[in-house]
Amino acid sequence: MIGLQKNRKEMLELKKLLVDYRTLLTEQVYAYFDYKQPGVLKNMLATLQRESQLVFSKGGERLARNIVELEDGYDPKIIAAFWVLLYCKDGVTYHSRCDFPSQICFFVDGTDCEIVYVGQGDEAMINTALSHPQDDTTHYIVIVEDPEQILQIEIPRILWFCTVGGDGHLERYVQEDHHG
Repeated sequence: MIGLQKNRKEMLELKKLLVDYRTLLTEQVYAYFDYKQPGVLKNMLATLQRESQLVFSKGGERLARNIVELEDGYDPKIIAAFWVLLYCKDGVTYHSRCDFPSQICFFVDGTDCEIVYVGQGDEAMINTALSHPQDDTTHYIVIVEDPEQILQIEIPRILWFCTVGGDGHLERYVQEDHHG
């Protein structure tokens, strides 16, 4: 009975992930619930699929709540930011999708953090958007497409920069001049 209740709790958590992030990679869902036996998670996903509460892409590599979100909701910035969230997940107590310019907001070890994705050519726009934040306690993890972008980014309280590969591999960069 306790196992069933725990699975229900995690099924609700999985549904909330899909509400918040719309489309995720199946691999990310398995990484998020890495403490579950893969077979148990596979059964949970199959149950939600049978109940029409999630759909998979044709190859099974992506999932979403419905076909519209599967087709329209794929956002590479969110996918990259979710990989960063997974990298930090051990200390995370809360996370949610954010509004521009951040992708994901979360609390980790009592620190308010936001993940910001900076595409090539977007450095000035992000600098302007975050140069005078309303909240002076938020720290930023900044995803860049190319490490050379780091020198162009001037925002306060950056914890670290990173690049994120399509497979979720992170390369972290710490720029001492950017700590605030």
